[in-house]
Amino acid sequence: LYMVIRKRHKVFVYKNACPHTGLPLDFKPGRFLAPDGDLIQCSNHGAKFRIKDGVCVFGPCEGDSLTAVATEIRSGRVYVVE
Repeated sequence: LYMVIRKRHKVFVYKNACPHTGLPLDFKPGRFLAPDGDLIQCSNHGAKFRIKDGVCVFGPCEGDSLTAVATEIRSGRVYVVE
């Protein structure tokens, strides 16, 4: 459903669906990052997305974005706000 990525002291949450195909992005459950750890990478066709805003910077959906999910952090836990 969602991917949660912690980068330094920030948390980024997106729906686990590629804007190109709608398929999940993870290579293995919970593994979303490219080998260098700087970008989210789609396991289906290699599209790469910036962590900070979910914008695709490489691949067939370049310029499109992952769908951000509203969250709250309470007592160190991440909660989806609906």
